[in-house]
Amino acid sequence: MEIITSDSVILTATFITPGVIAYAIYTLIIPVREKKEDSPITRFLFFSCMYFVIWSPAYLFFNMNHFYFGKTLSTILWLLFIFLMPVILGLISAKIVEKKYFERILRKCGFPAISQIPSAWDFKLSKQEVRLVKIKLKDNANIYGILSKGSFVSLYDDYRDMYIKQVCIMSKDGKIKKIKNGDGIYINGSEIKTVEFKRIKEEENHVE
Repeated sequence: MEIITSDSVILTATFITPGVIAYAIYTLIIPVREKKEDSPITRFLFFSCMYFVIWSPAYLFFNMNHFYFGKTLSTILWLLFIFLMPVILGLISAKIVEKKYFERILRKCGFPAISQIPSAWDFKLSKQEVRLVKIKLKDNANIYGILSKGSFVSLYDDYRDMYIKQVCIMSKDGKIKKIKNGDGIYINGSEIKTVEFKRIKEEENHVE
């Protein structure tokens, strides 16, 4: 009978915890579509392996010389190694994907590169940019608004809905005007046909 010892539990937790933390930070920045048949353990293990490959020299140095640091400092360094450094890995990984560094390198080498961002919806709306938007519904009605702080866009496949905090209208002379004293508008994702974005700087003279 295989006996699970406290050492094996600690060793397993030490290995998997950095991957869990790094992946959690990564998914806060980069939208990820997880299929039902996919196990999150695989993703955790991938980040843990990448983490220990990168930080293995520092880990080996610490493990060989921890008795020189003293018990208190060793504990602090160990906690930083297990809990803080994975946060840095998650942030760096997300930035690399966001800036498409690997995709550019692969394409320059002649290899096809598949984006890690699952859809155009995620690519554009996860950036949380301040934009004037024109939302065309399936009945061809148009909704104007400013996508900014206080607005919300769902990135879940089953709930691609939007909440626009500042709603606007188009006047007869073609100018976009803000609706005063409004409290936003909810738009069901199933009713959205297209979303057009315009930079506020380009349109600021037309938004009143």
